[in-house]
Amino acid sequence: MITVLIALILTTANIKAYNDLDTVLSVSYKQHNVVVSDKSVDDYTFIRRIYLDLAGRIPTTEEIKAYVTSQHPNKKQLIVEKIVYSEDYTNNFYNFWADLLRIRPERLGDGIQMKAFPYMEYVRDFIRNDTSYAKFVESLLIAKGRITDNPASSYFIRDEGMAFDNLAITMQIFVGKDTSCAICHDSPFDPYTQKQFYELAAFLNNTNRENRKDYRDVQKRVDDEIKAITKTDRIDNNVRQLMSSNLFNISDDPNKKVIYPPDYAYTNAKPGEIAIASTLDGKIKDVKENKRSTFAKWVIEHDDFSSTISNRIWENIVGNNLFYPESISNFNKNSSTNKELVVFFDQYLKQNNYSIRSLVKLIVLSDFYSRPAYLGSREAYKNEAVLVKRLDAYKIWDSVLTLVLEDPNYSRISFDKYADLFEIDWNEVTGQNLLDRTAKLRDYEKSLNDNFLRFNGIELVRACFLLNRNNGFVATFLKEFGASERVLIDSGESGGSITQLLTLMNSPLMGIIADKKSQVIQAYEREHRNKDIIFVSIMGRPVGMFERDLVNKLNVQDLIWVLMNTHEMLFRK
Repeated sequence: MITVLIALILTTANIKAYNDLDTVLSVSYKQHNVVVSDKSVDDYTFIRRIYLDLAGRIPTTEEIKAYVTSQHPNKKQLIVEKIVYSEDYTNNFYNFWADLLRIRPERLGDGIQMKAFPYMEYVRDFIRNDTSYAKFVESLLIAKGRITDNPASSYFIRDEGMAFDNLAITMQIFVGKDTSCAICHDSPFDPYTQKQFYELAAFLNNTNRENRKDYRDVQKRVDDEIKAITKTDRIDNNVRQLMSSNLFNISDDPNKKVIYPPDYAYTNAKPGEIAIASTLDGKIKDVKENKRSTFAKWVIEHDDFSSTISNRIWENIVGNNLFYPESISNFNKNSSTNKELVVFFDQYLKQNNYSIRSLVKLIVLSDFYSRPAYLGSREAYKNEAVLVKRLDAYKIWDSVLTLVLEDPNYSRISFDKYADLFEIDWNEVTGQNLLDRTAKLRDYEKSLNDNFLRFNGIELVRACFLLNRNNGFVATFLKEFGASERVLIDSGESGGSITQLLTLMNSPLMGIIADKKSQVIQAYEREHRNKDIIFVSIMGRPVGMFERDLVNKLNVQDLIWVLMNTHEMLFRK
């Protein structure tokens, strides 16, 4: 039934869009005298590529077999539709958005101990439901209230005490402009002055992140009550964190102003003078009310709003920036090697209600995506094919889980009770209530960790569900392979290192994969101990002629060790 429904989605109009992308690319090929391959990759390469790019993991042997044996004329479209409406897709792209928005599950922001669970679910729903990207961004920029009531407010709470930094990051994320230098002085590299930055900040700086003026009075009252109950002068740190984190509540204060700093060094304004709100292009000035709404509208209507997200999605899938050599977070449209493609993506997003899922499908269902991968320098890249690229940390880890678990997306984690347990009613809170809530929260968070599957203490959970990115084997593994620290955007790495090799060669991973309960070993047993199934499971293809002798000679454990340490395993080709 599902297959039939998916097939109905594959309309002539959709397929035409895919062809249009190739048509646009063909213009670039002629301009740059680029000759592209007229061949497509084989089924084994395609199914591994599409699963890594969209599902964030290698395919299972069953998924490989189902695809390569299918005779359906539209099997590429069918498999793409299946994946983009799956939890695999949500889990994979959550890592992309969490890196971009710098979501740390263990705490909402620097010094803010509240867990980011409601925010995480909000972002996952955006991906799963394919909410309009424009509406999603607007919801972040105009959000009000507490995270427990409106998770979108987390976007501003994330950078408590760093309003200017939050603005600079906002400009990088959503419109591809690096204004960070202009926080302190006129930028020597970009066309932004300090005055322009302060004028832009005037749209947002009346945003309050805390909204509880009588907090100290409430705190003193409940402290006295707790001390009377516990018969001690000490207040548990968890109680303190519960109270202080409940202070954060996004609201607008019309009385807050942006003031030029005492050391302002330019003649176009004076130190201590109030900055008047104005957009970088100067088209919107001196706004008195609804400043954040006005700013959000300006961002979404910015000429580079669509280009910035299409550039990010293209880089995530293809492996290269549309505006190379400029930074993915700081580019000029005129620098693109393929202006026609940039314009095409802009139009496509607007025509499709800023659907990220549609943009992803547009790219992966093109003839371009199906060509043999390009192995060469990024400088020479002319959009002839996707780049050969090393898997990011999340994809490596999630691929390991695919070899081990029956369901790599397995998770019993539910955050539905967190907000209710965490939120305090300031008018009714008592010392006893705080003690009870703190105990329940501690038990609740322990129950989340207890719901993980484990092997010798190692959490067998997809990277997107990891609750603490600071501690444990999985967190260490992700850091080792270049996962973003989520302090800055675009800070993930995919370069190699000696310690990465040592981690693969000597870590407990091989024991997990080779365990009798792992899916790859169970498949091996079902196939009458045919080691070919191990090769297919890890490499995603049949054993080659020159590999046969090696496969036959090695025992199962050694074969797993050898294959997991190959370049082929660690790269998307």
